Amino acid sequence: CEANFTVHSHVAEPYNTVSAIFLIGLGILGCIHCAGKANAYVALFILLIFVGFGTIALHATLSAHGQAADEVPMLLLTVGMVACLAEARGLIRNKIVLGLFTLLASIAVVLWYFYFQHNYIIFILSYSIMVAFI
Repeated sequence: CEANFTVHSHVAEPYNTVSAIFLIGLGILGCIHCAGKANAYVALFILLIFVGFGTIALHATLSAHGQAADEVPMLLLTVGMVACLAEARGLIRNKIVLGLFTLLASIAVVLWYFYFQHNYIIFILSYSIMVAFI
């Protein structure tokens, strides 16, 4: 953690803010590498880019909107990773079922997030459970 607003009066945590550029760059490189090969992985890298921009929003402002911009893409990226692993492990073989699962899981996770947004521990538990599956 870094002290807030000590380096710049308009950016709460400048080092955390700038470090998010790495996530954006990694997402762009991943999109370039996977372009034309695997659309699901391109989608994951696009979500990683959104995580980077959300991280910038959160650490620059420390606002509730910035926090949502950071955490919602993290949850969606994790849902996408779970879906890709479910397909790779043969748990879901039908593409239509996989697409519906991913869509419904994404909607459920976002609704869950905004319903419990005031309780940070719910985000941590939800995110941790999905990461544990990965």
